[in-house]
Amino acid sequence: LLAQLDPTPLVTEYRSLSPRSHHLVVTALELSGIPVNQAARAFAFQSVAGLAAASMKLMRVGQTACQLVVRRSLATLGGKIDGSLSQPVDGWFNPLVEIASLRHARANHRLFIS
Repeated sequence: LLAQLDPTPLVTEYRSLSPRSHHLVVTALELSGIPVNQAARAFAFQSVAGLAAASMKLMRVGQTACQLVVRRSLATLGGKIDGSLSQPVDGWFNPLVEIASLRHARANHRLFIS
């Protein structure tokens, strides 16, 4: 579909090498032209919105309160994202989220039904 909608040289080259691909690869190709600050803001929105949606299932928080938290968080994050993009890239590694995800599969008690 991407090759039909936006046949850029990058997409055409990738399709010639691998006609069937994973959706994440296609998404990365679609977003390759997006400026880094916009991609970082989109990622921040997705992360905050996901946590807010989970909080409504875990606590007695209404939709309006959640939207207020999301709105305030994103207003603060905008400046933080811009500031972090002006810093040199140090790189980092934090396996704690991955380890927690692996433990979830064997947990006796879960927060959500999955």
